[in-house]
Parts: sequence; structure tokens; C-alpha cells
Amino acid sequence: MKQRNLTPAEVNDVVRELKKRGYERAKYNAKLVEFTGNGLPTLYVVNNEKDAKQYANALKENPNASVKYVFKNSVYFHPDYLNEIDKFPTLQFEAEYRRHSNLTKFPQKEGENGKLQNCGAKAIFGDAQSFSAGLDKAAELFRKARGKYFQDAWDGVVSRRPGVLAAPKKEGVEGKETLSTDPNSDYHTVVTEGRQKKMFTFVHERNPQLRKQALKKFGYKCAACGFSFESFYGPELGEDFIEVHHIVQVSEGERENDYTNLRPMCSNCHRMIHRLYRELEPKDYKHAIEILTSKIKKA
Repeated sequence: MKQRNLTPAEVNDVVRELKKRGYERAKYNAKLVEFTGNGLPTLYVVNNEKDAKQYANALKENPNASVKYVFKNSVYFHPDYLNEIDKFPTLQFEAEYRRHSNLTKFPQKEGENGKLQNCGAKAIFGDAQSFSAGLDKAAELFRKARGKYFQDAWDGVVSRRPGVLAAPKKEGVEGKETLSTDPNSDYHTVVTEGRQKKMFTFVHERNPQLRKQALKKFGYKCAACGFSFESFYGPELGEDFIEVHHIVQVSEGERENDYTNLRPMCSNCHRMIHRLYRELEPKDYKHAIEILTSKIKKA
């Protein structure tokens, strides 16, 4: 499926489906149109930039100016949805999140140039019917999450709030780091080996297919304590839920490419293992899970 300009009739169908579900236009610029609704996940529909410029410019001069929608068959969702793409059979998601400065309601990620930029999960739809099915699934997941996901703080990995992205290093101590006072930063730990920065972080920001492969092989029980969300909370709420952790850190900017470097972890152990890194030397990182398990047994 390729990105294309929608016909005027298709655009009208898309707008009708949005309005039917309670969405309203929040922002309009040449590249994207932001739609929000009460109890609904924010989304951005991609504009045909060439044709949309005149309407975007008109809105700058007069906020009440009339505009025309000139969509492409593409939409951005919150990046958390990358972990749920198998539940969207009518949409074709890109495998990794996309950075876009106009995704202002979505979390930010630090790029290779060190600058923060908003990012989202981009999907292509075939027609208004497939688009509306995607809207319904996104809203269903959003409601079930009860505000725990699909919000500004992307599971602690990225956020617009200061203090989350990186923790200051202790001066003169190689391979160590000081944790931020924000507990969400426990999910994003940066250490320094020589001149190279390395990170331990959530696999949400990388290829979700690797997560699937890892969970298929290692299951949904915590690798450190054996906790099962499904056993504790029941299948309706806890089935197929677990966080995924890197055993060995990846270099900054490097893409994860080995699912055997990932292990399932419950939320508590995932936070604790990130805290554990400040006690370890680089040579011991690969043994972090075993060390954490030992600490659990001794507690």
C-alpha cells in the first residue's frame, strides 16, 4: 500500500467518520491536521502539503477562515500504538516511529543531532472504511489503557517534561550514572564507556517485531521474579502483557537487531534493573538479570 492523495469524495468520507466519533479539528497546518475528542486518542491526518498551504496561510491571518481538507491516506497515532499493530488489520503501520515537529501532542525523542523532536506511529489506510476501523480499534485500546499508555509520557522513554530523557553522570566515574528524581527516568539509563554513550531503554522505541519474537521464545513471565500479569490479574486484563528489556545495552543511535538480547520483565523488576546499573561495572551488565534475581531471593 502506498501513500497517495485522497479524492474529494474520500476526504469527505474520512471527515464524516471522524465527526461521527466525536473528533474535532484542533490544529491545521500545511503538513498535518490534528484531531482531538473527549475520551479519544489524539491523531494527525497527513495533508497534501502543496494544496493545503493556501488554507494554512489563511488561518494564520484569520483563525476563523474557512478551510478545505486535502488529505493523503496516512495518519499518525501516538507511538505506543507500535506495540499493538497486529490489532490493526485494516492499517499498514511503518515498523518504527517517525519524527515530525508538528506532532505537538505526542512525546519527544532526542535525535542524533541532540535535538528533541516529537514522534508518532504512522499508518496508511486504503479507504474510509479501513480508516474508521482503525479509529475504533485505537479508541478501544485507549479506553482499556485507562490513561496508562498513549499519553505524553511514553512509558518513561520520551517525554516533553524536563528531567526524563537523561540523567546526569557522576563526574570522574566511568560507566556510572546518577538517576533523575523523576521515577520515569528509571526506564532510560545512559552510561558512558570511554567516549561512547550507551543506553538501556524500553524496546518500544525500536522494531516491535523483535519484541514479538522475543516474547514468542521467552514467554510472558518476568525473567527476574517469574511474575505473570495474566495469572495475577486474570486473562481479560493481563493476557499478553509484559515489558521487554535489553540484556546488553545498545550504542546510542544503534538499531536493535537481535531478539535474543531481549527478555520479558514485570514493571517492578524493569525499574529495579535500570537502577541496578549504577552499581555494576560494564563487564557485569550481561549478568544484571541474574544479579537482580539473587537480590530478590535474599530480600
